[in-house]
Amino acid sequence: MVLNPVVFTGITSAFFLGLPSLLSRFQGSLLGRSWFLAQRDNSVANPQQQALDRRNLYRTDLYRRVEQAVLQSQGDVQGIVHNLAQDIPMVMRASPGASLDDLLLALVPLILYGHETPKRLRSQLQALSQAWPDPWGWVLQGWAAIISQLLLSQGVLSLGQIRTWAEAIGHPEICEGLNRGQSLTQLRAQVKAQPCPALTIALYCFGTTPDAPTLTLARAQQYSPAAEALALTLSGAYRGWADLPERISRPDDPTVLTGLTFAQQLWQHWLGVYLPPAHASPLEAFGAAQTLQPRSGQVLISLVDP
Repeated sequence: MVLNPVVFTGITSAFFLGLPSLLSRFQGSLLGRSWFLAQRDNSVANPQQQALDRRNLYRTDLYRRVEQAVLQSQGDVQGIVHNLAQDIPMVMRASPGASLDDLLLALVPLILYGHETPKRLRSQLQALSQAWPDPWGWVLQGWAAIISQLLLSQGVLSLGQIRTWAEAIGHPEICEGLNRGQSLTQLRAQVKAQPCPALTIALYCFGTTPDAPTLTLARAQQYSPAAEALALTLSGAYRGWADLPERISRPDDPTVLTGLTFAQQLWQHWLGVYLPPAHASPLEAFGAAQTLQPRSGQVLISLVDP
């Protein structure tokens, strides 16, 4: 495979600046959804745990459909969305307790795959969420914008960026809380009636300590497992897989290990380094020259200077 100059420039600049690689950020972003599935609350009574297990079966099915849709695509986000527009409503009907948290985590692979063209991705997510309850659609679009920008961040976040993200998900009070030094307890009392309170808590925890993922996750965990998983997704997109707490980034849980395997598959598919079986390379991980996945009009790698 002939290495695209933009690929080389992005990888080397990340290395010399001490930034996490884009692969590490892909892996870190996907840890949240796997970690969410791996949690088991041993403190609840057995009937309640059975309900949690049934919900995890629904989440597993939803995750699997999104993963398959992305990996089977040919570089076309619109085609992925077309397939998911049929699959997601069917899965949601089978699980009356489906929440916006579940969808935000499930769709992270699609967001990663389309992050290099944010306007096109936003348009496709808008089409995907047309039949969803209001305001789920624009919260999803805001979530996608946050992850896309974190993947490209150069290691410095400003209050202005966090304010923009808070407004994107419809919760500017996050920045008001940051400006006033509002406690997490005070914020929790304000978000109960919101469509996705776990996301508000996650963004607040991440925004207060973006460079301390252990503290971010410990605070989000106090609210709910969903808030911790969403905060983990944000921290992973910003800091990369290797900088996350060891209990999460190097787990023994098979669910999380499976998620890391998928992250590698997604990364390779996004790069386009695959070949049809009939032309498989002995190197396996690389395709020969002129066999890159077609990405008409798109930059192959996103790690470029803003």
